[in-house]
Amino acid sequence: MRALACLAAALAADAGAATVALRTSATLAGDRVTLGDVADVTTESLDDLVRLMALPLGMAPPAHGSRRLERDAVERALRAYAPELAPRVAWDGTREVTLERSLRIVDGELILAVARAEAGRFGPGALHELRVPRDLEVPGDAVTLSARPLAVPPTLSRCLVWVDVEVDGRHARSIPVAFSVERPLAAAHDAGPERAAPSDAPGGPSVPAAPPTPAPGVSRGEWVTLTAGSDAVRLERRVQALQDGRPGDTVRVKAAGAAGVILARVAGQHDVRIDGP
Repeated sequence: MRALACLAAALAADAGAATVALRTSATLAGDRVTLGDVADVTTESLDDLVRLMALPLGMAPPAHGSRRLERDAVERALRAYAPELAPRVAWDGTREVTLERSLRIVDGELILAVARAEAGRFGPGALHELRVPRDLEVPGDAVTLSARPLAVPPTLSRCLVWVDVEVDGRHARSIPVAFSVERPLAAAHDAGPERAAPSDAPGGPSVPAAPPTPAPGVSRGEWVTLTAGSDAVRLERRVQALQDGRPGDTVRVKAAGAAGVILARVAGQHDVRIDGP
């Protein structure tokens, strides 16, 4: 009976065993490394497979960088993450994995095309690009480009159309595309200074129409771009506005997951800044 019990236990252990074969190299799209990125995992247990593939192994190297991940480090991570699985894992493959970051090149002409589509809302030839943006190198896989709408017609000789770049569903960069204003633009709802509202009294004097109230630069609850630094070094980050504000106002903003609140100046539509010294 004891022999049968030992045999049954051995068979059960074999049924739950897993083999992890480390690869020679791995190219990573995301910021974090898991065992599924660097190894081939074989097991008959679906639950064990999911847990092993999700084993966290730290951060990915930076763009144009690489680092080596040794098997000893992976084994230590497994013992800490799933100590009950560690004794049932058989190791195979190489002793270390070379990690590299995958990069994608976003063509500057594609960025320009997205900005042109927004500029085209004011009519053919109203805005003309001044230069083609540089090609953009981003880590990751799925890249999405979207232009921020120009809420009001540009009133100066030049304007910027901001193109937001998302990588794998997360905001990565915001690219300004410069345009020259070739002719005066007017909003469809702008009554203009020469139009007047009629008086209620017949034959009475005309009453100038009140100018339309401009939309706030940022609205409470919306996600905006925070630019900080000087001309030499500028950093951009997505933050949430905690109050309405017009250009020139100081508003409170907060980064995702942050406990503190930042005071920033409203520089334009969906744009706040902390200017460097």
